[in-house]
This record gives sequence, C-alpha cells and structure tokens, in this order.
Amino acid sequence: MRVVADMQAAYAAAAQRADGGSGLKGSEARQQGLGSPYSQADMVALIKEAAAQRAAAKAAASTSAGAGGTGGSAASAQQATIGSTKWLAMGWSKQVILAEVLALGYHCHISDVDVVYLREAYRSFNLLLLKYKTDAVFMKENIEELSDPDNPLSPVTRIGLLNTGVYVFRATNTSRALAQEWLSLAPVSIEARLNDQSVLNLLAYRAYAPCAGPVSCVAARAAGWPTVYRHPQQFGAQVCPTKLVDPCDPIRLYVHTVCTVGWGDAKEGKAGYYQKYRLWLVDAGGRPLYDDPQTGPGKGTSKEAAGSKAGEAAAARRVLL
Repeated sequence: MRVVADMQAAYAAAAQRADGGSGLKGSEARQQGLGSPYSQADMVALIKEAAAQRAAAKAAASTSAGAGGTGGSAASAQQATIGSTKWLAMGWSKQVILAEVLALGYHCHISDVDVVYLREAYRSFNLLLLKYKTDAVFMKENIEELSDPDNPLSPVTRIGLLNTGVYVFRATNTSRALAQEWLSLAPVSIEARLNDQSVLNLLAYRAYAPCAGPVSCVAARAAGWPTVYRHPQQFGAQVCPTKLVDPCDPIRLYVHTVCTVGWGDAKEGKAGYYQKYRLWLVDAGGRPLYDDPQTGPGKGTSKEAAGSKAGEAAAARRVLL
C-alpha cells in the first residue's frame, strides 16, 4: 500500500507541474520548452479515444479467434495478467523513477528485464546523446495500426514510434518537462487500460519531436521541443532470427527480445531464446554458465575465445548500436 500511495503522490505532483505549473500555455509553452502545445484535457481525451479503439480491435480479434476455434485458457490468462491494473502500474513505476531522477539533476537510463547488454551501456548512450544533440534516446518500436484494415476510413491511432524497454534521458529542462507530462497521464491511462508505451507514442508531435539526426534534433530543440532520437532495433515482433549476429561485434550494444512474448523456460520464451544464442549468463540455480566447460566462452565463437580488445577499442570511436 505504501508503494501505491507513493506512486499516486508522484502522479499528482507530475500533473501539477505539467498542467500550468510554469504559468505558460499553448504555443508559448512549447516555444520555451516548458510544456506541450496540447492541454492536459486534450491528452486525456486522446488517451480515451485510443483506448476505445484498442478495445474494439481486441474484441474483434477475440471474436474471430473464438469462431475459428483457436486460442486457449493459458493465452487468455496471460492476456488478462498483461492488461491488469497491477501490470499497468508496474510499467508506470519506471516513469516515476525517471521523473524523480531527472529532478535531482542526473541522467537516467531505464531498461526492461528482458534486455541483455553486450558492453558498457552508459558510455555508449552518452555517445548517442552527444552525437545527436538530443534530450532522450529510445529504441524504435514496431509500426502498429489499430484501425480496421478492411475499412480505409476507420480511425487510426498513432503508430508505434518508441519502445520503452530501452531508453535514456539527459537531465535538461526540456527532458524534465517531457517526463513530468508523460507521468501526469498515468492515472487516466491505467483507468483506460492503456500502457505507458502507448501513451508516450500518443504524445509524439504533441509533447516531443522525434528526430533522425543532429540537424533535425537541433532544429527541434531550437523551437523549444523536447527531442527524442530513435535508434534501430535488432528485429521485429514475432520474428526471431534463426541466427544471431556475433555478439562480440562492437556495433551491437544489446539484444531486446521483442520477437517473442512471455518469459518461458529453457525451451521457449525469452529465457529460451537467450540460452539458444548463448546470451544467458546463469542457470536455474544461479550459477554462472561461463564457468561450465561445456558452455564457457572458450566454446563460443573465435572472437569470444580470443577476447574483444580490438572491438572495445573500436567501440570508443563509434556509436555502439
């Protein structure tokens, strides 16, 4: 209960800061980088509309699956867990941490548990932030369309731009404004059964500007927008690669298993994927797998056996993604 109370207090504080806390409104707030050109009420309405569209799409898919005899109790139970209030609140807890850390004046890197980092992350992300002159860096998300594909006139929600499984914020005035505005929408989003990632994507071009390089990022920041650079992902949803690129390649920073759903075990799910590609570092008993003569680094690729000093040297001179 203490955690719930703390989160509710954080939501309220964020809402106060985001909705007129600076004394500025509309385009004036955007020009000074202290808020969004859309009001809090506008965003609440947008969230409710998106949630209704998503619910309708899920209901249609469920009806179709039921008619075809597919699906099952296990899948239904998992879906219920994923869409529960507790599950949504856990996702939003990351944004509570983000807002508080930025308020203290520190950069903040947040990662989901289904991410394996292949080299030093903080230094690599700092290189990205400096190179692209941006407030935040996010992993790209898969394009998502929630309209009716058979009806070209049906409403379409914002496509998926960002994945909240891997991101880092610089401690700037504009990044703090974005973090507070994002967090302030948590209560209505949880009530509408919309997760933190969906809400962040709805805020695109309303509370922040996605940018693709130093020129566009600097231009957007000059206009007062919080800026977000999207870095490439390794693969798409539900499309796991049959062969992983050498993890010792200095251009690869991490692997995020968006290609499969559910943690699973040694034979399936995210855990099984990592074990298959030698990225799982502990066994069921918590013992490090690299101590096992059958699975240690000497049994891996030639680069693993020889070490990666050359790769690390190259990493200091390039962006590791």
